[in-house]
Amino acid sequence: MSKTGQRGSKPIKYPELFQPIKIGKVEVKNRIVMAATHTDAVEPGGFIGDRLIYFYAARAKGGTGLIITGPAIIEPTIIGVPYLMPFLYDAAHMPGWSELAETVHAWGAKVFAQVDSGGPGRLGALLGNPNALAPSPVPIEMDPKYVVQKRAEKLWKKRGLDLAKHDLIGNEFPVPKEIKNEDIHRLEDQITHTVEMVKRCGFDGAEFHFAHGIMGANFLSPRTNLRTDEYGGNLENRTRYLRNILYKAKQKVGPDFALGFKISADEHLPGGLNVEEAAAICQYVEPLTDFIDISAGAHHESQAFMEPEEDGAIIEDAAIIKKKLSVPTITVSVHNPALANSAIKEGKTDMIASSRGLIADPEWANKAREGKPYVKCIKCLFGCCGRVDYGLPIRCEVNPNVMLEYQMPEYYRFNAPYKRTYYVE
Repeated sequence: MSKTGQRGSKPIKYPELFQPIKIGKVEVKNRIVMAATHTDAVEPGGFIGDRLIYFYAARAKGGTGLIITGPAIIEPTIIGVPYLMPFLYDAAHMPGWSELAETVHAWGAKVFAQVDSGGPGRLGALLGNPNALAPSPVPIEMDPKYVVQKRAEKLWKKRGLDLAKHDLIGNEFPVPKEIKNEDIHRLEDQITHTVEMVKRCGFDGAEFHFAHGIMGANFLSPRTNLRTDEYGGNLENRTRYLRNILYKAKQKVGPDFALGFKISADEHLPGGLNVEEAAAICQYVEPLTDFIDISAGAHHESQAFMEPEEDGAIIEDAAIIKKKLSVPTITVSVHNPALANSAIKEGKTDMIASSRGLIADPEWANKAREGKPYVKCIKCLFGCCGRVDYGLPIRCEVNPNVMLEYQMPEYYRFNAPYKRTYYVE
């Protein structure tokens, strides 16, 4: 594709958005990313099946350049929350992951696996686990000021519900226990093992989840990491867990496999991570990474984690971080293609990522390229976030086909225009 935004004689509506980019040694055909998405659509036992495979196939067929899967869980007891997540710690889990990678590749997209960073951390205590582990025993604080979202509140009221009376607000929760150093080292090794399995399954890269208030994020944030040992305190120590994982993983997977991490640019909580400190963390860890994925908020304790009120709310914070870096950056929660194109053109980010936008319309990328209208996410939080809280697969208020893609032959791999690729080490 030329820099003029032409594919043959057909003009491309948003040329910067459709320029290829290299992440490490992995070339992605455009700047559009399917953000890691928790779907509750795994099969019994944490296995990946057709529902999840063809959910991602639809987005790859729709023109998305890079798919980042929902988190791969690194060991059987790590979750501690009532969500259904895909496991990847045993050889029995590999066939489903391999099939997912091959199917996404068949439709011309690259695929990374998001890898769990050691469990829910303090989130486990929020959901009632008395044995939840975290870097420090910092209590959960469910302040309505930081939890209740105006847009969601209006939509809940339409259904006769009161978000301000959510059963989590005002409750007391178990205080998480401080994780011991030997358990930290075990998690580092187990995460590295899972990443090695990701590569064997034919994936192009992996992203470590260090955002949104889970274990990895708890280590980075000065609000939740009060340790006085080598894993707490100054920047070097609070990033040690992340740096160890990146270093150990790179030794296992080699230079051709892309590695990066996701971080909250601003937790939007008193004493939490802010954009200046997030930028310092990213700059300090950059030598070990091929990309950095920028998000915001902390799960359930900050409304910034859920869909922001305005599109592209994280772009300006992402721009501050990007100025400090030379590796590609991904910025989440951008749904408008014109905004995405301008953010890339102005050097505020290298790639944009969307989850709910691509749930609402798997053809978003193809439609953006041609300047066609697309189905917009209405940010209701019912079919996506609402259902997973009950252990149900996601749906969508504006897309009735979500999680039914496996019944639609148009997404089957044998209909894809690309050749199958088989990976053997």
